[in-house]
Amino acid sequence: MMKPIRFASIDIGSNAIRLLVKEFDLDNPEGEARKLQLFRVPLRLGSDAFSEGKIGKASRRKLIHVMRAFHELLLLFEVESYRACATSAMREARNRKKIIAEVRLATGIPIEVVSGEEEARLVSDIRFRYAQGDSPYVLFVDVGGGSTELNLFHGGVQLSRASFNIGTVRVLTGTVKDDAYRHFEEALNSFKAGYSNFDVVGTGGNINKLVRLAKENPAYRGMRFITYSDLKQLYDTMKGMSVEERMVAYNLKPDRADVIVPAAEIFLHVVETLQATGVSVPTAGLSDGIIFDLFCNYCKKHKIPLKANEEDLL
Repeated sequence: MMKPIRFASIDIGSNAIRLLVKEFDLDNPEGEARKLQLFRVPLRLGSDAFSEGKIGKASRRKLIHVMRAFHELLLLFEVESYRACATSAMREARNRKKIIAEVRLATGIPIEVVSGEEEARLVSDIRFRYAQGDSPYVLFVDVGGGSTELNLFHGGVQLSRASFNIGTVRVLTGTVKDDAYRHFEEALNSFKAGYSNFDVVGTGGNINKLVRLAKENPAYRGMRFITYSDLKQLYDTMKGMSVEERMVAYNLKPDRADVIVPAAEIFLHVVETLQATGVSVPTAGLSDGIIFDLFCNYCKKHKIPLKANEEDLL
């Protein structure tokens, strides 16, 4: 009998930092993964990085405090291995090398600044099953605080993968460059010109919140689903509110209430451009993708065959 093993991911985003811990029972014929704990700390590194090009002292101190706490939790959960990935905000920060060194010295945790392409790969790999079979063209849209990743699949084959510096915190701070919008628009138009009949699959904290707020939530291919009309109605209503009004009306935290509107706008634009019916929303995200990658590498190293039912590994 094999002892269950645990893996963890640290996702250092532009709007928050997350620690996810999962346990895998290798004796289970389905290879089921069990989520032990998810911690989310609101820390908007993108506010500094996107406006100043660097992360300020106050944010750096908070980051070190968070990572110290996460280090203790990693020890508590006795994980086999973990990976700490920083995304758009850290990619943009000129002082990222100094920050990485400070965190490593204070906590022992090595931070890896992943490229937009690597971020897109981690996001798309875990959702490969959603693109299988006789599905139409499936576009995975991951909207974060600093960037948006697009992954296009058809019949289980990936046709395109790209990352754009368009994120909710960037939109709020007015730091999205015209070239980013232009490249994003060109990508969507090329999809529309070359293909048809799209399913849009959305990930990120904002679309997860939006789908929970929707009046109707029909299941589609094992995922939650928000229709275009419901998404548009939520966007129109929220856009006319102040941040405080959104917090009260929808029970939102401050760091969600301000970014949810630009996120809804990005998803609406994708759906409208591709003439999709709405957005399907799985439960998995980047943190899950990091752990899935760690687990696959572990199985490869120890010559453990992956189970056929990969859905349960998330």
